Amino acid sequence: RGARVRDLERWIDANLTGQITLARLCELAGVGARCLQKTFEVRHGTSPLEFVMQRRLAVARERLLEAPPGSQVIDIALDVGLTHLGRFSQRYRATFGEAPSVTLRRTRPQELGPRARLR
Repeated sequence: RGARVRDLERWIDANLTGQITLARLCELAGVGARCLQKTFEVRHGTSPLEFVMQRRLAVARERLLEAPPGSQVIDIALDVGLTHLGRFSQRYRATFGEAPSVTLRRTRPQELGPRARLR
């Protein structure tokens, strides 16, 4: 059972941009919803779909921290399958203690003002 769950976790990570449903996860794992729920609860302390959300948030944070200039929060969120932007922002703030836009701004080099360039 452990190998099946690890395979499913890898599949989740590889398919974050798509729609992931409990039914699809059960199909891939070859088990019923109740079994999958219990397995994830024991292994991760959460439901399979909450695990998916946590992975999406973690990947979004990684991408925000490594984003090149010109990147937008909305593009990064959509790229990891977070389509409801209001909920994404709320969950991101609750998980990481700051808004996604703050994370993105913090990773960009500060622009030097005109006086700083003259020195």
